[in-house]
Amino acid sequence: MKNKKMIFGIIAFLFAITGICSIQNVSADTSNLPPLTYVYYYTSTLEYRDTLWITVDSNDAVNVYVMNDEQFDTLQDSGGLTWDYCKRWRDIIYLHDSFDVVEDGMYYVVVYNKDILFDRTVDTDIVISRYYPPVKEDNYFLGIFLFIILPIIAGVVIVVVLIIRHKKKAKFQVIK
Repeated sequence: MKNKKMIFGIIAFLFAITGICSIQNVSADTSNLPPLTYVYYYTSTLEYRDTLWITVDSNDAVNVYVMNDEQFDTLQDSGGLTWDYCKRWRDIIYLHDSFDVVEDGMYYVVVYNKDILFDRTVDTDIVISRYYPPVKEDNYFLGIFLFIILPIIAGVVIVVVLIIRHKKKAKFQVIK
């Protein structure tokens, strides 16, 4: 019976951890690209100011594109012939760069082997860096009040209460 409870507890703990942790790595993959083919990786919905960090390591030159939903649909409909993309890196062997999202939506990273004769082996790693806006200035005064003024007021009130109690004790001691 104890083993069942322990296993259930471990499983519940693992589910809790996956709910708390935000996995940032979209993909880490090694692909073999035949001539004139591409491989793509898609992200979750990204918001304005998020950043995609893209690392591509190839044995020879490839093109890397970042596309939104509409552009990627055009790529698939045309069979790989499109000139519409958000950003392109051309003839790269090693790439470690970023793409700042300018519009909410799903994004695709496409690695294209443009060579007519030879395969390419490509290592790809894509990481999302989420943007969290800074604290608004309106909350600045609330923070000052909560962390500076309120403790000072509480300290003064405690000191006054202690002095009043001490005076009352002193009166009772004199009367006795």
